[in-house]
Amino acid sequence: MIVFADQGANAVKGAVPGTGKKGWSIEIVEAGVSGDGLSAAIDKDGHVHAAYYTGSGAVDTATNASGSWIASKAEDAAPPADGSHETTGVAVDDAGTQYLSWYDGTAKAVMLASSTDGTSWKQANTPQTNGGTQPSVGVTPDGKKVYLAWYNPIPTVNGQSLTVGIEASVQGLSLAAPSPLSTASLAPASPAGQCGSNGKLVLDEVAKNIAFQVPCLVAKAGDVKVNFDNQDAGTPHNMAVFTSSDLKTPVGKPGQIITGPAKATFDFGTIKAGTYFFHCDVHPTTMTGTLVVI
Repeated sequence: MIVFADQGANAVKGAVPGTGKKGWSIEIVEAGVSGDGLSAAIDKDGHVHAAYYTGSGAVDTATNASGSWIASKAEDAAPPADGSHETTGVAVDDAGTQYLSWYDGTAKAVMLASSTDGTSWKQANTPQTNGGTQPSVGVTPDGKKVYLAWYNPIPTVNGQSLTVGIEASVQGLSLAAPSPLSTASLAPASPAGQCGSNGKLVLDEVAKNIAFQVPCLVAKAGDVKVNFDNQDAGTPHNMAVFTSSDLKTPVGKPGQIITGPAKATFDFGTIKAGTYFFHCDVHPTTMTGTLVVI
């Protein structure tokens, strides 16, 4: 089967080869939609699943599991403000669970959702995809691993722009955890034992390429303030301090999330001498560092 967008007819269609010399038989998948960003996948039983933008602020999915096409709205999907064309992604595991990826112009991020019946969708949190474009999705047959791929318009320091994430559970949240490809932009972390050993105060932090450029901050005991410079255009970042990387005990009030390019001064209040952990609440697994208070 071929699934395609017939924009002249404003419809998504399917084509199956006929028998003998009958050529191709054309089926209507869904009428009244643009079919932009069309993607398709086949499940273990040979049924075809399709995903596409409607052209009216939504992304729809359709399946021919019953011998005829059944289409329904999956999620709202605002188009990109610049008028560019985006992609969708669809994948199906052996249990029949569908996985859908798409771009949302309001959030300016890549989105991910799953459905066991093709009509009710459960959206996952994908905070590390802010600013990402052109998503696709894959799943292992047993459904235990979901892979999300997208392009990052802000390449890493090594020039990489393609990011792959594996859906994982982090602090009770389901989110896209970037693979080692996306961590190439991380500045080398200073071992906690060396951070602050020279006694020099370091209170300026820069967020760039989805990474903290200064992994070791040093402050005097008392009221701790950090000058924060978010240089990632269109990407939100902040800083939050904890007693350790287990995140059980926050220290002071986390800095306000700001979307770059923007600057702010984060006041974490009174902090006693010691070694602390900090991260970005939006990118908690890839943006981390050590704060030493002397």
